[in-house]
Amino acid sequence: MTDPLYEYSVSQLKEYEIRSLCASQRKGLSLMEMRKKRRVAKKKIRNMIICAKKI
Repeated sequence: MTDPLYEYSVSQLKEYEIRSLCASQRKGLSLMEMRKKRRVAKKKIRNMIICAKKI
């Protein structure tokens, strides 16, 4: 369980160290979706590096 004061203060934070914050519950983000997107991006980068080495 969290302290109500911490919950309130974190909910009021809009920015931290130049990065904007948003609630993951509101945006509908899923860790599985994020991991899948990261894997796909890494694959694309690997393929680009391989292609660039051949050129």
